[in-house]
Amino acid sequence: MVTLAGTQNLNEFELHLRAVLGFPIPAIKLERSGVSAVFLSTIASEEPPRYRGLDKAAAEEDTYVRIFGKPFTRKNRRMGVVLCYAPLGADMDALRDKAKRIAAGIEVY
Repeated sequence: MVTLAGTQNLNEFELHLRAVLGFPIPAIKLERSGVSAVFLSTIASEEPPRYRGLDKAAAEEDTYVRIFGKPFTRKNRRMGVVLCYAPLGADMDALRDKAKRIAAGIEVY
């Protein structure tokens, strides 16, 4: 997941595509630091999920939110992920805390 935060010059999907098509894979370079934090459903419902807190998450700098698009919820089901990035050499503990804080602010209902 962290490759989706642009931490490397090639993400996991680009690497898979190159492998399947038989294209060369050049040197993989770490371009920035990145972390992820998942957000879970706290409810079970057959209804399509709704989300609260995405507006606040979207206002955060150097952050992406990826919603997995699941059609229903179960308690503790992974519904999405918050990806945060920073320059190489950044404080990883602070970056992890940021991602966890943002993920905790997203409610699935």
